[in-house]
Amino acid sequence: MAQIVKLSDNYPESFSHYFFDSNVWIAFLKYNHKNDKEKRFIPYIDFFEGVVQLNSISDSKAIKRVKNIPKIVMTSMLLSEIINTYLRVVAMPSFLNCQPGQGNFKKDYRNNKFSDYNKQLKILLDDIKAYSFMYEYVNDDFIELEPMSLLNHLNREVDFNDLYFMKLMEKNQFAVVTDDGDFDSHSIMILTANHNLYSKR
Repeated sequence: MAQIVKLSDNYPESFSHYFFDSNVWIAFLKYNHKNDKEKRFIPYIDFFEGVVQLNSISDSKAIKRVKNIPKIVMTSMLLSEIINTYLRVVAMPSFLNCQPGQGNFKKDYRNNKFSDYNKQLKILLDDIKAYSFMYEYVNDDFIELEPMSLLNHLNREVDFNDLYFMKLMEKNQFAVVTDDGDFDSHSIMILTANHNLYSKR
């Protein structure tokens, strides 16, 4: 059975490394410093903020009392997902006043000289850079993970990126924080507030 545990049963200092999937990242970047948050993402945002607070401790005595000062895992594929998805599902719908998935990203937003694309891109990149002091940069190990063999495991329940991330986290034994029901692994720790995912254990 997968090692799937409730996010609420853990603390930010419980593990040395966390892989926050792109959905958690998007929620954190979208709702950070806002009072009106989507209810299902509040536990993830609070947990993410807890990791930030631990990494902001400067008192040496306080640091010694903490089990772990956890790092946030960052890969090239994850960074690409965060940037591309945020601009498409948060920034563009906000500008066009439409639902995610509506509108033409290139025509209506990125190449529209009247849009706020450049402004939103700068804000997004500045926010990502602001947390870089906590990042553990991890090589995507494309060759080592034998990507062609992963194709045999693709199905309607899991996409390639999620499968790839699971294999990469298995290799490094990093804890995963996700709300995505696609994540399911026998050999990594998955922290979630998603009851449907938690019930798989």
